Amino acid sequence: MQQAMNVEADTVPLVHASGERRLVETVQPGGIITPTKNQGRNDQARSNHSGSMTALSASIAWPEYTSAFTARGAGYYGSERMTLFHKWMCGLLILILAAGLGWAYRTPQPPGTGVVQFLDIGQGDSTLITTPGGKHILVDGGGTVHFGNQESWRIRRDPYEVGAKVVVPLLKKRGIHRLDAVILTHADQDHAGGLQAVLEQIPVERFMFNGTTSGKDNFEKLLDTAVERHIPLYAIQQGMSYAPDADTTLHFISPDLDHSLNEGGRLPVSEHQNHDSVVFLLDMAGASLLFTGDMDAAAEQNLLYMIQDGSLAASFKQDGNSFSLSSSTQAAVDVLKVAHHGSKTSSTEAWLQYWNAQSAVISAGANNTYGHPNPGVLERLEAVGSQIYRTDQMGEIQMRIKDGKIDVRQKLIMDE
Repeated sequence: MQQAMNVEADTVPLVHASGERRLVETVQPGGIITPTKNQGRNDQARSNHSGSMTALSASIAWPEYTSAFTARGAGYYGSERMTLFHKWMCGLLILILAAGLGWAYRTPQPPGTGVVQFLDIGQGDSTLITTPGGKHILVDGGGTVHFGNQESWRIRRDPYEVGAKVVVPLLKKRGIHRLDAVILTHADQDHAGGLQAVLEQIPVERFMFNGTTSGKDNFEKLLDTAVERHIPLYAIQQGMSYAPDADTTLHFISPDLDHSLNEGGRLPVSEHQNHDSVVFLLDMAGASLLFTGDMDAAAEQNLLYMIQDGSLAASFKQDGNSFSLSSSTQAAVDVLKVAHHGSKTSSTEAWLQYWNAQSAVISAGANNTYGHPNPGVLERLEAVGSQIYRTDQMGEIQMRIKDGKIDVRQKLIMDE
């Protein structure tokens, strides 16, 4: 894997043009010319004479002037028929305008290249996937975490909201005005909170989640917004796959849940959202990336058992998909999205050894109060030889993928 570092203010373009831009300021010489007394008198005489001749000429040619400036109105030109040449020119201008708009809204990336952007949204998770075919998938949306009940004077009238202040403006700035899919790994606020603004301001083709609700008002509002905007809801279950284009497939390996509705047609309430996180393996442009949400150690162990006894592969065959993982000691992936921001509740030694990831990405807020990432998790990642990338130290992390090769760049330079 190759690594490149860049500290530009805007991290959107993944391909940089070489060369310098120079600002050249040209000053034209100029001055004020003050005429002498005699010169001014002669000029005034010539001016008076010239003015008389101009008035005489205008009076003679007035009929021609009046015909040229007569107000005809729009109706006059409405009776004129367009020639074939004019019709072809109008059509050509419309095509050029449409092509220009299409190019302006196109995300800059070389053909056949996929891009994964781990966004810097503080303490939380949000990842933007752009496939080689130009499909846009947003995994989680971050969110502002509120700690318990606060006094009224502590509550801001205009609270900072990650979705409205960071995620949505960032998507629009990068020319993304439509999302082919939104994947919510689980209903915790630091993953789901920012998606409210996303659903309200950006058209979304499909919404995927673990099929449960946290029972909290903010998450219920998010689901209601999806229904009101006629966004199809998909309850993800182990064994499902999603292929947005020919070079990209998402294989969902967790959760293994029963999505039967409660009485009254309501979604089941899960108090263990971390355990029930959506986990999927992304195969794109010849590379593999594992997304784990906030899954805990128990969920990791359950999946390892299912891989070894073959029940995970059987779940994909039931849905007509052909996908399986090696039941041996290792099944290497290129990138591991570390679970739960590097918390000690996840990323067990057996889990990390099985996936044997070349690179590991941890999304966490700088100086967060949780102590993420945990030092023990970092030691275990280093023990398996994973290159570690952290949003709290490096800012946004972008991976450009083509033909199985991954180029990595980060926004910030780590302090020595």
